[in-house]
Amino acid sequence: MIQAVADKIIVESMRASKTKGGLLLPDTVKDPQGYGRVISVGEIVSEATDIKEGDFLVYHPMAGMDMLMDKRILKVLKYEELYGILQDDSIKESLDVMQIGANSEGTPIIQPVSKIIQ
Repeated sequence: MIQAVADKIIVESMRASKTKGGLLLPDTVKDPQGYGRVISVGEIVSEATDIKEGDFLVYHPMAGMDMLMDKRILKVLKYEELYGILQDDSIKESLDVMQIGANSEGTPIIQPVSKIIQ
């Protein structure tokens, strides 16, 4: 895959697909913050913090740099760009990994994994 270096953290970009009550959110709803699941932590971050692979992080939606790998949208963040580690399990359960897919006409779209049309 990819290994973060120095003060970088690589996360899978995620977005809420439903509310805490279970209502499905339309794709046009924008989260006021970004969410991501850690897939790699640089050596400076791993030595100085408790952040580890699998943690869910909260950050500004425009933070970091987006990249595409294996149809997944990854985000490379600096440690300073993080708001914190997400602790709320109900929010974690509502998040889906963002991927690139295509609609029935073949137009590229960005959607949660659960909504990708293969």
